[in-house]
Amino acid sequence: MEGLLLSEMPGTVKGMLQNFLELVRIYGHVPNGARVYYLQRSQPPLLTLMMDRYVSHTNDTAFLRWAPRPPAAPHAPSPGPPRAGLRARAWAEVGPGSCPRDSIGTLALELDFWTQNRIVSVSSGGKSYVLNHYAVPYGGPR
Repeated sequence: MEGLLLSEMPGTVKGMLQNFLELVRIYGHVPNGARVYYLQRSQPPLLTLMMDRYVSHTNDTAFLRWAPRPPAAPHAPSPGPPRAGLRARAWAEVGPGSCPRDSIGTLALELDFWTQNRIVSVSSGGKSYVLNHYAVPYGGPR
């Protein structure tokens, strides 16, 4: 993305971000690909950082409030209404079975996926830390 921004291609970056935001609205995270067999494997949690780079480069703060058309039915089961956390607050804006109204709510959905599904506790120097852990908890083939 940074290369595209340096090459003065912010429209391409914005399109990529819109696609990633749509995937998060449907699946709760950015999967490795838009095929059913990729849904259990996610990309690293970099969408918020990508949005930051895009907005910092373009000053397109209106994109933070961008809302797409309602999502089409996914090919795989939707994660359904959330149980708790940031994701629940984001979905509560529009009701169960719907999606957040803007990009900020969608970024909260991705963060919530990571805090609910991909964390580890680490102790160091007498302190405990909770970290996002980029790993796949499934033993099946890729």
